[in-house]
Amino acid sequence: MKLRSYLPLLSLVIILIGLTLPGCDELVTETINTTVIDSGLGVGCFECHTDDKNLFLRPKGQWANSAHASADLIDIAANDSDPSCVSCHTHEGYINEFDNAGFTANSYSVIGCFTCHAPHNEDFVAWDDSLLNALRGNDTTGLTVLKNGQVYFQFKGDKSILCVNCHQAQFDPSRPTSSSTASLKLPESWGPHYSGQADVIMGSGGYRFTAQPVDTTHLDPTVARGGGCLSCHYGQGSGYKFGEHTFRLHDETDNSQYVDNCNVSGCHANSNKVDLYSDSITQVIMANADTLNQFLTAQNVWDSTGIKHKTDYDFSPNQARALYNYLLYKSDGSQGVHNPAFMNQLLKESIDYLPVMANLVLDVNSAEACTASVVTARDSSVGRIDSVIVIFGDDTVYTGAPDSVYTHTFDTAGVFDLKLEAYGVIATNFNSVVLSNAVTVFDSIPVPKFGVDSIDLMERAFLDSSLFATGWQWDFGDPNSTDDTSSAQLPPNWIYSDTGTFTATLTASNPCGDSTITMPVVVDTTGTP
Repeated sequence: MKLRSYLPLLSLVIILIGLTLPGCDELVTETINTTVIDSGLGVGCFECHTDDKNLFLRPKGQWANSAHASADLIDIAANDSDPSCVSCHTHEGYINEFDNAGFTANSYSVIGCFTCHAPHNEDFVAWDDSLLNALRGNDTTGLTVLKNGQVYFQFKGDKSILCVNCHQAQFDPSRPTSSSTASLKLPESWGPHYSGQADVIMGSGGYRFTAQPVDTTHLDPTVARGGGCLSCHYGQGSGYKFGEHTFRLHDETDNSQYVDNCNVSGCHANSNKVDLYSDSITQVIMANADTLNQFLTAQNVWDSTGIKHKTDYDFSPNQARALYNYLLYKSDGSQGVHNPAFMNQLLKESIDYLPVMANLVLDVNSAEACTASVVTARDSSVGRIDSVIVIFGDDTVYTGAPDSVYTHTFDTAGVFDLKLEAYGVIATNFNSVVLSNAVTVFDSIPVPKFGVDSIDLMERAFLDSSLFATGWQWDFGDPNSTDDTSSAQLPPNWIYSDTGTFTATLTASNPCGDSTITMPVVVDTTGTP
């Protein structure tokens, strides 16, 4: 019998087998349909899943090149003591938190296509691009309340809601209140959650030291485009490297950037960007961030890695506030691009209000001086300082700019303190430091004097009793030795190489000069010097 004679029977067998196996109806609807033939079922699948329309491959490849696809997010969620991490670090956690799925997952998987899109719950026959934007957790009013209590709102239809569910500071940082004056210690977890972009875009989340209003250009619906975050981070895209489902604009491995989404009508079309960070205000922001980091480092608030703040450090309230603002700048990751005016003002205020720390460094050669000789000290105070006052111990006062060098000549002998007062650009920001007994001043050369004690027949001890000396040079007068000298005030005992009478010499010195005295040393069998 020919094969064609068996085709009807073979077809029936295949159909029966197919009815017993999971098909598209079960995979899509999670319902096994073995009795009803639905001619329309799965028609929408062919919009993407056909030989010539593998439209899902491009976003899938782009997504693999995004930070969201990283398995590291799951590791963070698994190892973090905070159970809320799974909400934004895993597919199952996100769906449960923001789509009200109401289930508890036994295991977690990486964030993927269906974390954001829900195509299998839509009308597949009419499947179009608008349905691909059925973003999980998207409030139709365009509103969501951030963890800091601020309401995120750009305008109705803004697709940023999907992003800001996770890209926010996440929790109340418990910053000191505006009236707090007591120092405090900060736990290791203190600070904004990494990825606080929503707070920055809203111009909130940081500590404002002043009430000065700040424009938020990228939040203005007349300027920004309707996609919100996606207007810049999605857009047209460029292969698998930038834009679209990579959401990347800057490749730090080779420092390449994607600026096409910036140079469109309503944004930077009239003055095209060629570099995301080339604007003058962005350069100022990065410079202010570096300055604030330098000040915080100089105040020793970081641990040895320069990444985490110290948990045993006593932070003043304004130190804690400035530190939080710096951490928010770092967690935002845009170097101020997301909200230039706000971030610039936030960092500037942090620098201005960060407590100044007065410090005066005395030149190593100035701790001892002679009248008429110059004493030199340098201001090395930390903070945004407007002016400095240095007071020498004889009540001489000098006023200068930060980082200045101060020189002074004392007219009388004595031991003197030095004091520095540092005044910040904010009138209430003040600090001072005193170097007690910092400078000893002489008005004459020293008076050398010493004695000699017999230890045994050949060994002698030399005892200094000079007046006004700061330096000593001994020569024990042993002609059979080349190392019978010492510069110590109380030199080691000397064992003479022979008996006889030797001439010991002491030269005493101070900043005013030196003077020498000699003494005979007798070494004989009686052991009498």
